[in-house]
Amino acid sequence: MSQGLVGSLSPHIGNLSFLKSIVLQNNSFHGPIPQEMGRLFRLQKLEFSNNSFGGGIPNNLSRCSKLEWLNLVDNNLAGIIPAELGSLSWLGTLALSKNKLSGTIPPFIGNLSSLSILSLSECNLHGKIPAELTRLQGLIRVWLRGNNLSGKVPAGLYNISTIILLSVSVNLLEGNIPLDIGSTLPYLKFLYFSQNLFTGTLPTSLSNASELEDIFFPANDFSGTMPTDLGKLRGLRWIGVFQNRLQDDLTFISSLTNCTSLESIDAGNNSFRGSLPDSIANLSTYLGVISLEINQIHGSIPSGIGNLLNLSVLSMAANNLAGPIPSSIGRL
Repeated sequence: MSQGLVGSLSPHIGNLSFLKSIVLQNNSFHGPIPQEMGRLFRLQKLEFSNNSFGGGIPNNLSRCSKLEWLNLVDNNLAGIIPAELGSLSWLGTLALSKNKLSGTIPPFIGNLSSLSILSLSECNLHGKIPAELTRLQGLIRVWLRGNNLSGKVPAGLYNISTIILLSVSVNLLEGNIPLDIGSTLPYLKFLYFSQNLFTGTLPTSLSNASELEDIFFPANDFSGTMPTDLGKLRGLRWIGVFQNRLQDDLTFISSLTNCTSLESIDAGNNSFRGSLPDSIANLSTYLGVISLEINQIHGSIPSGIGNLLNLSVLSMAANNLAGPIPSSIGRL
């Protein structure tokens, strides 16, 4: 844990043969992670996140056969992900995000049969998401954000019913989102697909994932209409679909009045048309952001918008609105 520690990690740590857990996150360690750690045959947890360790990921960690938790997030580690790690059959968490790695996502990760958390965001990885990941039927959280991944998301990844979080934002991925994703991922809470090359329509089945909280699809090439049954998702907090080619008459806003936890609607830079429904005044009292700029909305701003007392961002620029600005906005 954080103790303001600095310096390098001594190779003599490999002599502490009875260690089961090493927790040194949020410090200022630098230099390489000693290969001698491979002597710690009883080690179950290795937590080195938020330091400045450099060099490569030690391939000798594969000798820690009981390792269940490997978190090296937010360091300066370089090189590829060692193939030797594929022998860690008890590993449940592999977290390597925010490092300076290279290469591709290795297919051997699909052999880590106990894996439930895979965190490989912002690692400078490229290539395709290997189909071998679909073997991991216990995956719960998958972070692949901010790499240079291309191709399509393997279809089988959408069928791992245990997934709660799936983040592939800021890559070069393409293809459609399966129309039945809300049924195949019934426990899904967080879905982040922003800044890719996805096309097609937004699945109406999203409402079947009853625990869904965040839907974040901006800066893609989605078309068609917004699902009108998102109101079934009472825990929905965040809708982000700006910078696509979506179009409809804003009826989806009326359906959101049942989403009592809603905090943000960001749907700017699309082709939405029609007028703002009066029901906008009945949206969640937690709503802080309504962003509908650069669309084809006409008519007036409903006076009831002043009921949204937590609203801090109201953006409707570059539309065809007319009439007065409601005086009720002065209450916000």
